[in-house]
Amino acid sequence: GELLFAIPRKLMLSSAAAPALAGGVRKACSEELGQFRSWGWSSNPDFVFSTEDELVLSIVLAAEMADERSHWAPYLQTLPREGVWLSEEPNKTLLEEFKGLPAAAMILDKSEPSQRLSKCWKKLRRSEQFAHMNWAQVKFASRLAATLWFDGHDGNKILTPLVDLLNTAVSGDINTAASADHSNLYYAASKHIAAGEEVFNEYCDKCSNQDHMITHGLYLEKNTFPRSTVSYPTSNRQSTWRTEADLNALRHRVMSMLSSK
Repeated sequence: GELLFAIPRKLMLSSAAAPALAGGVRKACSEELGQFRSWGWSSNPDFVFSTEDELVLSIVLAAEMADERSHWAPYLQTLPREGVWLSEEPNKTLLEEFKGLPAAAMILDKSEPSQRLSKCWKKLRRSEQFAHMNWAQVKFASRLAATLWFDGHDGNKILTPLVDLLNTAVSGDINTAASADHSNLYYAASKHIAAGEEVFNEYCDKCSNQDHMITHGLYLEKNTFPRSTVSYPTSNRQSTWRTEADLNALRHRVMSMLSSK
C-alpha cells in the first residue's frame, strides 16, 4: 500500500540508544538482573518485564523523561505524565475476596519481583545518573513503556515517536501495516483510507478485551476474541472464572466494606 510515513531509527528510544544510562542500570543491578534471568519473569505477564532489556529500557525511559535536556525531549513531552493502573499495594482483604479473578491473582503473584526491583532502585539512587528520579517515576515509566514498546529488528524493545499517537481497533478495521530496515520504520496503508478517516495501528494480534485492559487500558467493541489468549499464572490460587452470581456477591462485599469506612 501507499507509504504513510517513515521514522528514522535515530529518533527511536532503546537501551542501545542510551548506552550510558543502560550501562549504569546493568552495573548497579547486576545481581537483580541475574535473578531476573533465573526467575523467568516472562511467566507473569502483568509484571511488565519479560526480558532483561525491558527492565533496563523502563528505567532508561524514566531517566530520560526526568531530564529536560534529553535528546528525546520533544518526543517524551507528548507522552502521558500520569495514569491509572493496577496498584501494587491494594487492599489485601479485597484481593483475597477477588483472588479467583485473573487481575487480583496476578497482583498477589508479583509481590516478590516488585520487592527485588525496589532493591535494584535503591542501588541506582546512589548513582548521580539517577539521583534526580524517584521510585514512583520508575514504576510509572515501566507501565507506560509496556503500553508503547514493540520489538526492534534486533529483538529488543524500542519506543517510537508518532506511532504512539495512533489508536487501535478490531482486526478488521486496522488499516496500516508496519515494516522496518536498519535505517527506518515504515507505515503503509494496508487498505484504502478515505480522506478524514482515522489511521489505526494494531496493538495486539488476537488479544481479548481482558488482555487489552491489562496491557493497554482499553476495551474494544465487537472484539472477535472474547476470551483471553494469554495464560495467566496464579500459583496455587483459584483461577477459574466466577459465575455472575459470584460476581454480584463480590460486588456487594466490596460496597459493604467501602460503606463501613
